[in-house]
Order: sequence, then structure tokens, then C-alpha cells
Amino acid sequence: MNKLLLLALLTTLLGCRIEINLPPAQVQPVISPPVTSLPVTPTPGQQNQRPQSKYQSATGDVLDRYIVTAYIVGGDTLYSRTPTPGNYRPGINKLDINNFALLIEETGKDQYTLTYSYYHNKTALVPRFTRAVSARALDYLYEFTLATASGPTVYESTMRRSSRVFYEKIKGGGIAIPLAGASGPLDQLTDKEVIIVAMPQ
Repeated sequence: MNKLLLLALLTTLLGCRIEINLPPAQVQPVISPPVTSLPVTPTPGQQNQRPQSKYQSATGDVLDRYIVTAYIVGGDTLYSRTPTPGNYRPGINKLDINNFALLIEETGKDQYTLTYSYYHNKTALVPRFTRAVSARALDYLYEFTLATASGPTVYESTMRRSSRVFYEKIKGGGIAIPLAGASGPLDQLTDKEVIIVAMPQ
């Protein structure tokens, strides 16, 4: 009898449906972190951008510092350098100099100064020479002429538009840098033909 009662009780319990009323699940909204605007930093090319010139120059894109890659006096190459990244040593250096450079600066409409400078290893001097030139744009290059009538007997100077390779030939007033070990002045001018080639730094 007890077994029957126990079995009936179990059957009754199993037949009952137990309902548990749980509160509906609440979905929490996803909140994105606030977006903070970072200050705009200029790219490396923009940092050193020159301001627009007030002159409408025919050669507005040539203003820059150039590395002298060849210095030839009377047909003799006294200084040369291959402009490759990380290469700071000249290939030929009969002058004991370094950092031979040309700076082109605008002074007026199509008027420029060409400033040559170098570091003289023996004396630790940094001589500078400046020429005033005019410029005009031709088909494939820019042509520079001396701003004054007096000066060298020969002056030819150009820069290619695409590669920006600078070329200058001077006779009767070119820069004469003494050979290594010579005691002559650093600012003397020579009557020999002087050729200077330079490329953008």
C-alpha cells in the first residue's frame, strides 16, 4: 500500500508543470567610447614646405639646397661625389673639403642668388660665394644668366626641369678652391674654366 501511495505521489509530481516567472532579460545598449580628434600632424614633406612666394616666378620650384657632385677646373676633376643615401664622402677630393653645397634663393621676380659653400677640413673654415642671376624658363630647362654685365667672360648655367640637375660653366671669375696642402686664399677666383654640377639634397 505504501508503495502504491509513493508511486501515485511521484506520478502526480512528474505530471505537474512548474512555471517560474523570471523578469524579461534586459539588453544593455553598447556604448562606444567617445571619439577624440587628434591634432593633425603634417607629413614630413609638408613640414619643410616653403611658403608661397609673393612673386610669380618662372622657376618657382628650383628654390632649394643642392649638393655639388662635380667640381672641375681646367678639365681636371678636383671634387666629385655620388649622391646616394647615406654616402657623405666624396669620391674624388683633391681639395680636402666636405659638404660642398649650393643654395638657390629668390630675391625678386625671376631674380636669384646662388650661394656656394663648403667645409674646409684643414682650416675648419666655411667659405661662401654668392652670385646674383636672372632666370627664364625654356622648354626642358631653366636658364640662368648673370644679373650684372660685368663678371666672368663666359657664364653658362642651366637646370633641367625633370631631374633638377644644376650645371654651371664659368671662365674668368670661377671659384678656385686651393688643392689639399696649398696655402693660398680660399676666396681666390680663377681664369680657368670652372664647371660645377649639383643635384637636389
